[in-house]
Amino acid sequence: MNALTSRTPSMHPDHAEKSGTTTMGPSDAQTTIRVAELVCKTKLNQIPRDAINYSKSLALSALAGMVSGAQIPSCRIVTRYVQRMGGNPKS
Repeated sequence: MNALTSRTPSMHPDHAEKSGTTTMGPSDAQTTIRVAELVCKTKLNQIPRDAINYSKSLALSALAGMVSGAQIPSCRIVTRYVQRMGGNPKS
């Protein structure tokens, strides 16, 4: 058993619906493991240049949204709440 499968939730899917949570079943965990293994084996030169450039664009766009969103009043409220709860000040 590896670290990923040892953390797989054991809740039955029917129970998840009743509790309002979602869980991963054994087949989901195996899929996650296979995808992770594929990603780890992939070399940068195997990824198309267009995909790399698009990913960079998405990452920068997300970062810009986070930086600009930090100034929105509702975000400041959340930030103060997290700080009061002991969140990492650098975050």
